[in-house]
Amino acid sequence: MRISHKHKFLFLSFPRTASRSLRTVLDPCTDVFSVHISEISPDNPNYHHSPAHYVEKILVSHDYDSDAYFKFAFVRNPFSRMVSM
Repeated sequence: MRISHKHKFLFLSFPRTASRSLRTVLDPCTDVFSVHISEISPDNPNYHHSPAHYVEKILVSHDYDSDAYFKFAFVRNPFSRMVSM
């Protein structure tokens, strides 16, 4: 998950879909970062693969208009993802 308030985007990532590479590319223009599930803390509760409804609650709780954000995600190959799981 990556959120940019300046560029108004929200990237949702799914396991086994090259999301680490995409998060790395988006890091320079990101305002809100996520962490691995083992690193979640009260200071940073944002998990890499947080579901969309959770991210929506984060935006709304901080008084951001979630409809103003471009939301996107990628799945490189759904069949390979299922085999990998």
